This record gives sequence, C-alpha cells and structure tokens, in this order.
Amino acid sequence: MIHTLQRRAAQLAASIFGAILVPLTLLVPAPAQAQDYPAGRSISIIVGYAAGSGIDVLAREVAGRIAETLRTSVVVENKIGANSALANDYVARSSPDGYTMLILSTSGIINEVTTATRTKVARDFEPVAFAGAQPYAIAVPTDFPARNMAELIAIAKAKPNQINYSSLLGGLPQFIGEILSATAGIQLVAVPYKSTPESQVDVIAGRVPIWITPAATAINVAKSGRVRVLAITSEARIPPAPDVPTMKESGLDALSLDAVYMFLLPKGTPPAIVARLNREINAAITHPRTVERLASLGVQPKTGSSEDVARSIQTELARWEKVVAASKKQ
Repeated sequence: MIHTLQRRAAQLAASIFGAILVPLTLLVPAPAQAQDYPAGRSISIIVGYAAGSGIDVLAREVAGRIAETLRTSVVVENKIGANSALANDYVARSSPDGYTMLILSTSGIINEVTTATRTKVARDFEPVAFAGAQPYAIAVPTDFPARNMAELIAIAKAKPNQINYSSLLGGLPQFIGEILSATAGIQLVAVPYKSTPESQVDVIAGRVPIWITPAATAINVAKSGRVRVLAITSEARIPPAPDVPTMKESGLDALSLDAVYMFLLPKGTPPAIVARLNREINAAITHPRTVERLASLGVQPKTGSSEDVARSIQTELARWEKVVAASKKQ
C-alpha cells in the first residue's frame, strides 16, 4: 500500500513538472531561422589578399550591393598570408551561420594543390556563388626593351635563367610563368612575393622585369605610364585595354585561362542561407552598375548555382593537379 502511494505520488509530480516544463521551453529564444536571415546582423567577407588587389576590389563591389538588398552591413576584412591559406582557415573554422564568408580565387585553389594546407576547399566549405572571372596579364617596366610577347621570348632565349618574373608562390602567377617557360622554350626565374602590391613596387623600380598579375591591376598601373602590358590571358580582348593582345593572338594558346572568383561559407551552413546568398550575389553581379564597374577592372560577370561552383572547384583542382605534376617532371 505504501509503495503504491509512493508510486502514484511520483507519477503526479512528474506530470506536474512536465506541464510546467513545456511552457518554460517555449519561453527560451530560438535561433534565428533561415527565412529571417540576416536578422540585422553584420556579415563579414574575408579576403586573403591585400587591400587594393583585384579580388579585394571585387569583394568590396559585391559587399556594397548585397548590403543594400539584405539591408544590413557587409564588412570586407583582409587576412593576408600564405596565398589565402590563413583566410581559408579562419572562415572554415567560423560558425556555419552565414555571417562569415570567404571570397577565393583560382590562386587559392592552386595553393591547396602545391602546399600542405590544413583547410581543403572541397571538404571544408559550402559553395555559394561565383564572383566573376578575370584574366591575368604579363607586363614589363616601360624601359624594358620588349614591346610584345615575341620580343620578350627572344630576350629570354638570349639570356636563359637571367630574366626574373614576379611569382605568387603556389599561386596562378607562378604557374603562368612555368607554362610560359615550357611553351616558349625559355628559362625564367621565379621571384616569390606575398602580395601583388609588393611585386608591383619591384617591377616599377626595375628590379624584376616581368610582372604576372591580374589584368585589372596591370592595366591600372599602365595608365600611369609605369609599366607596359604585353598580353592578357583571356580568350578575347577586354574593353579596358582594347589594344592589348591576348596570349592566343601572341601564339601562346596554352596561356588562355582566367582566374575564377567564388564565394564560400563554412561547411554545415544551412542550405536555405546558402540559397539566399546565391540569389543575392547573382543579382549583385548582374546589376548594370556592377557590370560597368567590373568591366572597368577587366572582370567578367560570372553567375551560377552553388552546384555550379562545386563542379568548378573540382574542375580547377583536377586541372591544376595535372599542371603541377607536369611542372615537377621538367
């Protein structure tokens, strides 16, 4: 009898506690839902290169546009080092809530192929959207005797292992230099730099005669009369520099390539947030004023789904793994 009464008392207490507990749980604030994103919170776009570089300018252009449509602040932060590896690590280890986003270039993908990076692009990120595609350029100081690629190659052939070029170690400039050397039958010497502005200083000073850099950067410096752009890597000539020939026109088909820029979020970010940012960024990239601004930088708008970005990452990884393997055999 006593045990029965104790058991009934315990059951009654449990039912009363449960009745109280359920309403209390309803009072606990729930996390912001994807449909409420960004819920007034600031979004950070992390750039792994210096302020003023081509990818930085692109990030800031998109940031300004999506800040208007999302009605929140979008801040661009530069975390420079190791060819974007530091920025990659930072974003990959950020909370997967949609408030910390990475803008990555082809150079950042190549860096994964050439070095033992802790963060892996395909494994540690959610692809979001493309940001654009940009050709690279080969430029020289204005007092350097070459006025086109044929003359540059002739000079390099006459001076094997004596002509330097600016390289971003493990990045696209390094391999453009290696592809040029292999294709043209010359021996250039890579001089590694941590950032584009650093290489720019030495090229203008004449310490390094060949500058391999994003076309937008080279074209802007060329307007000041301090460098001469010999060729660009795009399939066709671009509006900011209609007189500059392409590599294909210069007889260097192997160097017809673009740097692809893309936005990524930490792995595990809710699909609804990825989809929202994909829509906003695609709209930003195709906005008439953005298209005009990007054209002035030599950047072509590029849009697509998050799945398109994922496929592009796999394609770029496979492509540059082959290039790197071939370069090691030379």
